[in-house]
Amino acid sequence: MLESGGDVTVAASVNLGLVKSEWSSMVDQQTIIDAVQRTKAISKTPLDAVVLGCSALRVCVPGFITDLESTTGVNIVTSTQSFYWNCLRTGGVDDQIDGYGRLFSDF
Repeated sequence: MLESGGDVTVAASVNLGLVKSEWSSMVDQQTIIDAVQRTKAISKTPLDAVVLGCSALRVCVPGFITDLESTTGVNIVTSTQSFYWNCLRTGGVDDQIDGYGRLFSDF
């Protein structure tokens, strides 16, 4: 997990080719799965995590992030998931929550 002062290297990047912001909420889960798989395929090094950086992507539904991590074998961090995680931790809530990826279940 990224620690304060740690280095971040972008090993690969994939974009969905969305030219209008309102299209983001129309992206289906299989397209997201395919994008993560493509990201893994083009990376020249093993990935520690894949960041899905769009709050309109419908990924914070129970079980999806955990299933995506299981399917792809890579940790997933989304902008919405990390926002909620930070809010909870900052507010003193340290509950481990299943279904929203390793970020919620392990940290």
